[in-house]
Amino acid sequence: MSHARLRAIEIFGWAASLMILAAYSLTTLGILAPTDPRTHTLNLFGAIGIGTVTFVKKAYQSVLLNLVWAVVAAVGLLRVFIDF
Repeated sequence: MSHARLRAIEIFGWAASLMILAAYSLTTLGILAPTDPRTHTLNLFGAIGIGTVTFVKKAYQSVLLNLVWAVVAAVGLLRVFIDF
């Protein structure tokens, strides 16, 4: 894999980490509700990003964690828009 591609993946991973930290912080501080679609969206894209980086780095435990995190966030997002 090229150096430029690895650098882009690293930047993507940092952005994803910030998304998850933002979702957690904003929810904990009461700025966003746990049911707010923005909370779920930040968690979803954050988990996809970190999952991608950890897959590239072959850290499969973290890949599994972030896959589950993304699924939970996706279900939460669906529940906001579809009553089930």
